[in-house]
Amino acid sequence: MAVECAGNELRPNSGLVGYLQHQATENPVAMLNLIGKVLPMQVVASIKTTAVVSDKVLTPDEWAAQWATHMADDDSVIEHVN
Repeated sequence: MAVECAGNELRPNSGLVGYLQHQATENPVAMLNLIGKVLPMQVVASIKTTAVVSDKVLTPDEWAAQWATHMADDDSVIEHVN
């Protein structure tokens, strides 16, 4: 990608992030205009989850099983609303 190459020329191994950092510094008006267009104007979210605090230390397998169960639960999904 051309932008990644341009970022790498500005700072080795910085890619897209380096390019965007450079543009933010050198062309702040254009950069803020771009950010204003790509960020959503309003975020509406419905979060349905419960936090459980425990002093139990989980093994990696227990944690993976708990995470899989959590991710399978449709009520815990954060949905993007337009």
